[in-house]
Amino acid sequence: MKSDTYRSNVIDHLLGNVSFTPPATLYAALYTVAPTESGGGVEVSGGSYARVSVTNNLTNFPAATLGTKSNGTSIVFPTATASWGQVTSFGLHSHATNDALVVWGMLDDELVVTNGTTPTAQESQGVGTTPTVIEKAGGNGTVAGVVSG
Repeated sequence: MKSDTYRSNVIDHLLGNVSFTPPATLYAALYTVAPTESGGGVEVSGGSYARVSVTNNLTNFPAATLGTKSNGTSIVFPTATASWGQVTSFGLHSHATNDALVVWGMLDDELVVTNGTTPTAQESQGVGTTPTVIEKAGGNGTVAGVVSG
């Protein structure tokens, strides 16, 4: 889903000819309580968690096809050094630390991230407008969840 800020920027750009420069870098985030179009939510914290920076280019986010966009490379989060809890959703932000949410989605299957696991958004699975597979590598194998946009 798109954030209210993102929607407003795009509408102003398309209708009113207001300049809009997309962020050069996006920051992938995981949530235990989903954000809304206006932001918020409860982002994972502790246990070596950090947002993952992704250069906003056509290699990492290839050209859209029929209104859908997929990530061109895997987005790999840090390996958890403690429990991150039950991850319910995924977001892309325009800043590394503040609530500048661009798009977000719910995981189809929630992930319980424990010590030693490495959540990954696999290549070509879609971000924001189409499903994105988030996998939990380590522990008892791989558990997949889907972010819908």
